Amino acid sequence: MQDFISGLPKTDALEKGLASALQGEDLGGRALALLAREPTPYATTFPCEIVTCRIGRGKPRRLFCKYTAGVDYTGHGHRGGVGHEIATYRHILAQTNKFRPKFYGGYTDSETGQYWLFLEYLDGGLRVGKLNDPVAMGKTARWIARFHVSVSVVGLSAGNHPWRVLPAQHFVSPRAGLSDRLGIRCRGRRVD
Repeated sequence: MQDFISGLPKTDALEKGLASALQGEDLGGRALALLAREPTPYATTFPCEIVTCRIGRGKPRRLFCKYTAGVDYTGHGHRGGVGHEIATYRHILAQTNKFRPKFYGGYTDSETGQYWLFLEYLDGGLRVGKLNDPVAMGKTARWIARFHVSVSVVGLSAGNHPWRVLPAQHFVSPRAGLSDRLGIRCRGRRVD
């Protein structure tokens, strides 16, 4: 197992990266204070941590921070890494106010070229795979299928983006009944 602690940025570099990523939060000349850093409760592919910070005199915010840190894992080609994840949050998921966790920003470290992702930390949140709940898995699969179909419908499949968008047919199941349980359509066909 990789030593993820060594993959975490130094505090001064993290402060610089956070200040850059949080520009959309309108720092307005207010200072960014890094209050705490703690490990995440679960192991992940990339080094990550929970950072507590404050802008000016505002209330503290807890952020989930993920770093490339030299890890080059794309899951046999179906994952894109932290840079891909930042692009997905920035250009697709952040376009809706309904999506959680909130995307605070991404940063590319000028010294290392490594990507850093900053998201809202959801206290008590669990990845769906940790729930051992078939209903939650079904709802998650349904959301993912709808997401991919909506991305392909809005024209991102034209190749003018950094994503590998799967065609809608990829989500159409030949098995009768599964599409009905998931309840989504693509061009008149049920989508799994």
